Amino acid sequence: MLWLLQDNFVDSMRGRMAFDGITSRMAFALRNSGRQLHGFSLVPGEPLPELPLHPSEPHFFYGSTGMAQRLLGLPGWGAGVFLNEKSLDQRAWLENRRADMLNPTCEVMTLAELEACVPEASFFVRPVVVVKAFAGQVVHGRNLSGLYRARSGIVKELEPDLLVAVSPLQDIEAEYRCVVYRHQVVTASRYRLGGKLSLSAEIPEAILEGANALAAGWMPHEFIVMDVARVSEGKLRIIEFNSVHSSGLYDIPMEKYIEAVERAVRER
Repeated sequence: MLWLLQDNFVDSMRGRMAFDGITSRMAFALRNSGRQLHGFSLVPGEPLPELPLHPSEPHFFYGSTGMAQRLLGLPGWGAGVFLNEKSLDQRAWLENRRADMLNPTCEVMTLAELEACVPEASFFVRPVVVVKAFAGQVVHGRNLSGLYRARSGIVKELEPDLLVAVSPLQDIEAEYRCVVYRHQVVTASRYRLGGKLSLSAEIPEAILEGANALAAGWMPHEFIVMDVARVSEGKLRIIEFNSVHSSGLYDIPMEKYIEAVERAVRER
């Protein structure tokens, strides 16, 4: 099996290039275990670069969400992508899992509609489709400037008809990222505690049990990343779903992630 690592996308957690040759954690783990990998760059608007394999050969892409979505539409390559059109659409999540979502009462509107009537109270806003047009964020004092400013500080343009979901703020005790395959959590990491970044692969058994209970229901894909929040009284709620091709792994044990990917590719 060949691992294909996109080396020119930005790690949204750190705000810098995600890969730097063999110094990246994933590339190091792959090389250290004798697995095959190939780095490549993907330029928006340009064709997929020539790759050292045929689409029918076992492989897995890891890179940007845009890369995974592009691969879906390319003859041959789409079969190797663990994604479908509804995987990253919050409307599909609400339609199928509303009672389990952290923000079941979110209001969907266009960016233009939000700009025309910004709520007085602080709120959370994110794109409806996980294309990372901007990072989900809390808005205070009706100030939307954070939506238009990249982590590098560069001001970016957003389409007025971009769909966004606006939600009231929630009290969240902790947040966890879970890799789910066929309704089972195969590995996980805590990434936030008390509202602050806090990475740990040590997941309490009660959290794993609750996450597996959530994973037993409808899922956007058989191989997906599910973020969950622990709220009051220890209850767990689904924050969002993300692509296994693109998600930051936080403190997820790399070998467990690699093994989960290889199993999913092998069993397709």
